Amino acid sequence: MIKPIHIHNDTAYEIIRVKQMDRFFDKEQRVIKDNVKLYRDWLGCDHVLQNATQFLFCNTIQDVSWEDVAEPETEESHE
Repeated sequence: MIKPIHIHNDTAYEIIRVKQMDRFFDKEQRVIKDNVKLYRDWLGCDHVLQNATQFLFCNTIQDVSWEDVAEPETEESHE
């Protein structure tokens, strides 16, 4: 199954799991950041994004480094 991709600040992320923020609240409705980190690590993710109501557990998609390769000239190209 293809995972959704999210672009944030010119970086692409593969979304592994989405969870409602309130799943990580304490009794005073504050986010327990240690629990978010533990869940991220348990999923094997390297990054967490959030919107107004959800945490997006993601893996960063690394940029590919490449360079153009010029084709060697042949005798036919000089004719």
